[in-house]
Amino acid sequence: MFYRHRPKIIFVLLVLLLLIFWLRLAYWQILQQSFLTDLFNRQSQKVNLLPVPRGQIITQDSYVLAQSQPTWLIGLNPKNCPQQTGAIIKTFVDYSQNSLTPLFRLASQSASLSSQLFNQKLIKQASQSASWQNKVAKLTSKALNPKTKWIQLGQVASDFFQQLDPSQKKCLAKIPSFSRIYPDPSMDSYFIGFVGKDSQGKDIGYFGLEGFYNQELTGTAGKLKGIYDALGNPLPQEFSFIKPPLPGRDLHLNIKYNLQHIAHQLIKQGVKKYQAQQGTIIVINPQTMQVLAITSYPTYQSSYYRWYKPTAFLNPAVGRLYEPGSTFKVFIMAAALQLKAVSPSTICTICSGPLVTAGGTIRTWNNKYHPNSSLDDIIINSDNVGMAFIASQIGKNNLYQFLVKAGFGKRTGIDLQEDQVIPLKPVSQWYPIDVLTAGFGQGISLTPIKLTQLVAAIARGGQMTNPLIAQYLTDGNQNFPVKHQPDMKLFSAKTAKLVTQMMVRAVNEGSAKWVKPTDFEVAGKTGTAQVAVEGKYDPHKTIASFVGFWPPEKPQYLIMVKLDFPKTSPWGSETAAPLFFQLAKKIQLTQP
Repeated sequence: MFYRHRPKIIFVLLVLLLLIFWLRLAYWQILQQSFLTDLFNRQSQKVNLLPVPRGQIITQDSYVLAQSQPTWLIGLNPKNCPQQTGAIIKTFVDYSQNSLTPLFRLASQSASLSSQLFNQKLIKQASQSASWQNKVAKLTSKALNPKTKWIQLGQVASDFFQQLDPSQKKCLAKIPSFSRIYPDPSMDSYFIGFVGKDSQGKDIGYFGLEGFYNQELTGTAGKLKGIYDALGNPLPQEFSFIKPPLPGRDLHLNIKYNLQHIAHQLIKQGVKKYQAQQGTIIVINPQTMQVLAITSYPTYQSSYYRWYKPTAFLNPAVGRLYEPGSTFKVFIMAAALQLKAVSPSTICTICSGPLVTAGGTIRTWNNKYHPNSSLDDIIINSDNVGMAFIASQIGKNNLYQFLVKAGFGKRTGIDLQEDQVIPLKPVSQWYPIDVLTAGFGQGISLTPIKLTQLVAAIARGGQMTNPLIAQYLTDGNQNFPVKHQPDMKLFSAKTAKLVTQMMVRAVNEGSAKWVKPTDFEVAGKTGTAQVAVEGKYDPHKTIASFVGFWPPEKPQYLIMVKLDFPKTSPWGSETAAPLFFQLAKKIQLTQP
């Protein structure tokens, strides 16, 4: 019976199998079409990112401070080049070691204060030849391993390939890329910053201008789509752009290259001469609020950022707080006049001796007292008791509100990533002694750039805005100006003029008169601030400073000089003031 129906059974089975086949085919072609298409695209198509150069950073006088250099990420398969692999590894390691020679030279200068910023452990390890021999041994051992299919060496510039013979060059696979270079190693890196790697291994700007303008400088990598066969070989004529590469914009600065160099060399010399721990100089045009130079010493080098301690990167000019001392007196005097807490005819009624209060005793810096001092006398003599009197006339609430108006509790708005919020504790936490000491710049903190901004408001007739380092961005076809915040009226023109005149007399008749050139009219103020350590002031440490501008009528230059813990003399009049006038004279001789 079975044998009789066997052909029919086989036929039915074949029909069922064919039906299952067609149903399965329909399932994949209709219901799973999008899945198969995506799978094909993933297996046969590859998207390659095309690196683009990061925008340049260029000074006002056309010097390039940062630019992108074409480089290559190199590697090789040791099985393809067994005879050449050892020599290539040795050449690469030697090349890497030689590229760090300037770093080792800099770090070995024990007398240099900049060596304090280095990660000495890493430097010591990297400077030993045994470390590099060990690297050669590890790479060679990896190459001899039969399981090794690929050795990634690292990033090199074009000069590396000049050290290889033709057969060695053929062994290398090269992926084009870019590296950030800083052509002038003597340039202060604090305001420039550096380019490092983020958590995904992509280039990103950190600190300074590199950090603040990272998005504009970075550009957009191009995307190139290619079709590949089953063996992974690219098919000809099957490449197309998904997105064309877009280079980063160039950043043009207000910084003047020659002036920046002069200021940096001067603060370097000043730190060494006066045996200070650190020094800072800021030069701006108060009319335009363009930052013409900003430098601190010791500093780091952007090209070797990996070899410094993380604490080395914070710009002292914009990111580190200090109590300004007597340079703050001109701001408090201007605030008192603006609020009409005093008038030009006001006489100090408590200036005949030390001021004893519930919070302590306030004395003058030289223990000399001047009864019935005028406002001018108080500034000329840098009288702490007189300034405590001025602050008391303003009062706690009025002073607090004026500090808020002047930008305390906010950032200055300078275009550097480290721009610090200027702290201001709640008015409910102010004690009577806090008001008095604020009058002469103690018990209140700011940054050098903030003090510069406040004094610039006096220099520019009472109008305050943010200082800027950058002038404009450009993509080659169009310029994009970097704009200041709108001017804010902090003082009246009358108040600004009165305080400017006091500052002129302070330079001509005060403690720094000995260093002032006879033919040079400057409005300025010295500062010698005590340093708070663990809740009390250290009797052996001071911060010496001088801030001034010229010419007094419509000034074109404002300079702020600050020295931390000078040992030769604690006084701003004997350390910071000489540096101010040295730089001012150089500016007069070199700047148009």
